[in-house]
Amino acid sequence: MTFLNFTLYQNYSEPEKNLYESNQSDLLIVYKGIKGDKKAEFSSFSDNEKTEHIEFLTNILKAIGKKIENVSRLNVTHSKECRLKDVENIARFKQIVIFGLEPKDLGLQIQVPKYELFQWGDCTYLFSDSFESLLANKDKKIKLWKNLQSLFLNK
Repeated sequence: MTFLNFTLYQNYSEPEKNLYESNQSDLLIVYKGIKGDKKAEFSSFSDNEKTEHIEFLTNILKAIGKKIENVSRLNVTHSKECRLKDVENIARFKQIVIFGLEPKDLGLQIQVPKYELFQWGDCTYLFSDSFESLLANKDKKIKLWKNLQSLFLNK
């Protein structure tokens, strides 16, 4: 693990706390949303999301015994407006799986290889490629699946 030295985003305004109270899940899915969506937000999928992305995530969650409606999701299109540290402090997630974003995109001053479980405090992180990249590459899907099994099924 390497710590980076850079300035955190200065134009950040803390999201409304009520966005975090909608789901009591201990799993947070963070994904890079489609351009044109709002800034970082907790919500159901937007009208701009591709059906194949939603189906892919639904199938992943089903395989680890989770339902998409019971999992908190954070759609990030403008990463300068989202610091994951603040989200984690409010919601207290135990697992965070991130698709299509790098740690620096979320205000984290670390370098973590994709597809490696990373423990920070009481939370385990897993960084992965975007939905689109995973759908196009079987090897990446296998790497993701092996780590998801370690995180959720081998306990």
